[in-house]
Amino acid sequence: MTILLLAALLPPIVLLVWIYKMDKIESEPPRLILKLLLFGALSCIPAALIESFAGGLVDRIISPYQYGTLYQFIYMFLVVAWTEEGVKHFALKHGSWKNPAFNYRFDAIVYAAAAALGFAALENVMYVFQYGFQTALLRAVTAIPGHCIFGIYMGYYYGQAKHCQQIGDTGKQHMYQFLSIFMPVMLHGFYDFCATLEYAPMTIVFLVYIVILDIFAIRSIKRFAREDEHIPGTAEEGDPGYGNGDPYKDYRSGTYGGYGDTTFTGWQNSQHDGQQGGDDDPFGIGPLSH
Repeated sequence: MTILLLAALLPPIVLLVWIYKMDKIESEPPRLILKLLLFGALSCIPAALIESFAGGLVDRIISPYQYGTLYQFIYMFLVVAWTEEGVKHFALKHGSWKNPAFNYRFDAIVYAAAAALGFAALENVMYVFQYGFQTALLRAVTAIPGHCIFGIYMGYYYGQAKHCQQIGDTGKQHMYQFLSIFMPVMLHGFYDFCATLEYAPMTIVFLVYIVILDIFAIRSIKRFAREDEHIPGTAEEGDPGYGNGDPYKDYRSGTYGGYGDTTFTGWQNSQHDGQQGGDDDPFGIGPLSH
């Protein structure tokens, strides 16, 4: 039993540690990562209930015996993928969106991977204890990396959405929030669809898809880490109030400037003036504007 548990949990742990170490600028609080892991694992419960209910509805609409391929397409994309990625996104957003540690774009990828791998870990334990060690080996190179990759792309768009919120671009914020669910759903749905069609051509497609997905994910996450940047209007470690409330509330509300300068630089200059105890740079053209 101990060996099976270790076989089930080791792959998601290894992947999470790898992604966590990719965050070079500022390590995320371990407590937050553990919370997201737990949220992700717990999201397996509503996912199972929703899939059971929605699957029953699909069975009434279209017969899996008469329309096998079409049924699998509908079930995998509209039921399984939307449900699982939806509950993971819910866990991600409710566990991290307002957390003051969420201040760099790559943070979103670490958070999304934690939620996704928490889900994958509990799901893997259930599969491995039911089907045995061979299942653990197979899922270690297929399903577990799959969940991780879906989380990487969820996190990328989730981080973009946070950035857009901070700069006041509500339209793009909503677009990126949608993409943070939609893109993982498409990747997940195609993965499950290929995996469940039991004939040789689709098996080949499935194996090729896994290889391509792995290559693109590794290249993407390295680029995301390399291009990581601070999200405007969020606190950085060491700032006054970091981890305690919202020290940048004035920036978000746009109430900091008295000279019509509503840019992030204007906010920085207003902070600089306050720290200097004077108003020697009223037009925001001091050193912080360069």
